[in-house]
Amino acid sequence: MKRRILHPIGEAELEVLQAVWQMGEATVGQVHERILTRREVAYTTIMTLMKRLTDKGYLSYQNHGNTYHYQAQVTSEAFKASMASEVVEKIFDGSPMALVQTLFKQESFSEEERAEIEALLDQIRAHTNP
Repeated sequence: MKRRILHPIGEAELEVLQAVWQMGEATVGQVHERILTRREVAYTTIMTLMKRLTDKGYLSYQNHGNTYHYQAQVTSEAFKASMASEVVEKIFDGSPMALVQTLFKQESFSEEERAEIEALLDQIRAHTNP
């Protein structure tokens, strides 16, 4: 089994991390305001979540006067890749094909999405065929 690259995070932590990714750099207050547009949450809860994400290595911060400005230390793409690898290992016994088969059986794709999948497959074929 592969070694975990990232520490696991909860749903609320992911919501905070996504807000920071979207903003690029953010204070606790800015993240709090953004999340308040979707649901009620205390400022101190956001502060705690951002501290946890910093402790886990997902965020870092710089002190500007009395305010901490947070930046993501992991890109959205790296996070998704790590989580996908973990799902493949834990849920699909290390078989990416089993994941793909499950997605194709369970999901209905639009014509546009099907075309994107075909284009991706063409790219993969072009890189694997000499």
